[in-house]
Parts: sequence; C-alpha cells; structure tokens
Amino acid sequence: MPAIQQVAALKHALDAAALRHSLLAANLANLHTPGYARRDLDFERALHDLSVDPKEALAQGGAPSLQKEMSGLMSTDSFYAVCSKALSMRYQMMHTALKER
Repeated sequence: MPAIQQVAALKHALDAAALRHSLLAANLANLHTPGYARRDLDFERALHDLSVDPKEALAQGGAPSLQKEMSGLMSTDSFYAVCSKALSMRYQMMHTALKER
C-alpha cells in the first residue's frame, strides 16, 4: 500500500477511535439517566471500508453499564495509541525519504 493510502487509513482509524471514545464517554455520563439508550460504534464496520464515514457505523441499544463502557474506553485508548504511533512512524519515514532527496 502506498504511503499516502497508509496515512489516509490511519487517519480514518484515528477518527473512528475518537468518535467511539466520545460515544462511550457519553454513555458513562448518562449511566443513571432513565431511558437513555447506549450508543457505540461498530468498529469493524467503520474500519472495513475507508470510503464510509465512521458516523454511518453507529450502533444503539440497551442500557449503558459501567463495566462495558470502561472496557470499551480502555480498548479504544489502546487502539488509538497504536494507530497514533504507526502514523508518527509513517510521517517520520516520509520525512527521512524526502530529506535524503
């Protein structure tokens, strides 16, 4: 995969992770709100097709739970950190390649 496509894929993944983090944080904030329906992001669907806006992969239903939301936040945080590091490394490689020209 060309460098530009890798950067675009990583940006898409970071955007999806940021959106999921916001949704899970809102679930936590509304943990005790009567009638509140839990919202989340179908991560696999959001990441599968880069041409799809992550907002189109929203999932809703059920009541939020502390364990589910915290678990989701931790896994999303780890995913975001890995993607961020990969993007940083890709930029560093591109910078080095351009510098050596």
